[in-house]
Amino acid sequence: MRLIFAAFFAVFFASTASAQEYDLRTIPPDFSFVSIGNDGITRIVYLGYQDGYYRFQQSTDYNDGSRWNVIISLNQQSQTVISESAQDRRVYTPHDCAPSLGECSHTIEQDGKIYQERRTTILVDGVYFARVYAWIDAQWVQTSKSCTTFDQYGFWVDYVVMFDDDTELWGYRDTPGDDADSTERINRLRRICAPPELLS
Repeated sequence: MRLIFAAFFAVFFASTASAQEYDLRTIPPDFSFVSIGNDGITRIVYLGYQDGYYRFQQSTDYNDGSRWNVIISLNQQSQTVISESAQDRRVYTPHDCAPSLGECSHTIEQDGKIYQERRTTILVDGVYFARVYAWIDAQWVQTSKSCTTFDQYGFWVDYVVMFDDDTELWGYRDTPGDDADSTERINRLRRICAPPELLS
């Protein structure tokens, strides 16, 4: 999923969210999966444990023919600490707050600049419902909301991201024979992220 960043003027973080019981020490060495999204196809491959992090290669072939390759370094709780591509390097302090529940703030260092995001996440019927805010012009501004299900290692299975400009990203884990089921799963996430308005 592509990220949206906004500049801020004070550098600080306070992480109060609770991490779930994800533990990458149990991940099999041949772990990999494919995710089909409305913007392209993403492949995740586990590369191994190195320098204190669990490293994965994430490759996305977008519908427009372009490709994005990134190496992501995760902590033991499956939260991203570093992402590195040919174009840039991002460092998340203390981590990117996903997956976690409650309120969590983090800084992002990229191209010599530091940005700040805040995420509030609740669990709704097994779905992580998160709102993401960026620090813009001395105030918190909501930039997106997302609904995600995770596997036992803290990687997404299905997701819907709704941005505040009315655009949307969605994706589901590619499992043979489950196309019809995946459509309903995505629609379920949409209903949680954007429930119908109550009529008076």
